[in-house]
This record gives sequence, C-alpha cells and structure tokens, in this order.
Amino acid sequence: MDVFWPGPLTLVLPKHADVPDLVTAGLPTVAIRMPAHPVAQALIREAGVPIAAPSANPFGYVSPTCAQHVLEGLGERV
Repeated sequence: MDVFWPGPLTLVLPKHADVPDLVTAGLPTVAIRMPAHPVAQALIREAGVPIAAPSANPFGYVSPTCAQHVLEGLGERV
C-alpha cells in the first residue's frame, strides 16, 4: 500500500490458505482494499489484524462508485 497509496486501492490477489472461504465466496482470489476514509484507516490501525467486510455490490458486478450505484444494485435488499 505504501507504494500505490494514498487513495482507495483494491488489489485482487491469490487467496492464501489462512483466508476463510467465507471471505472470498469460495473463489481462489481475495480483494485486499485500503480505504481512504480516516475513520476506516483508524479502525484498521487500532484492530492490528486483517478485517473482512462485505462489498457494497452484488457478487459478479462492477463495484459502485457512489451511493446511488449501491441503491440501484441492491434495491429493496438495503
């Protein structure tokens, strides 16, 4: 992250055996994301361990870039 950051950055990497299948929906890759928001960064620093969180888009679709895209993608499920 130090090389490519600041800013939101997602790297899709081969999944290590220690990463639970639940985190990757059973896929052989895992998305590693470093958010730009200062609260998210503080939470990550304070936790001191990797944090897994759900994506704001249905599996298999392009990630949203604004709140409206999330609403369009998830609709009534939000």
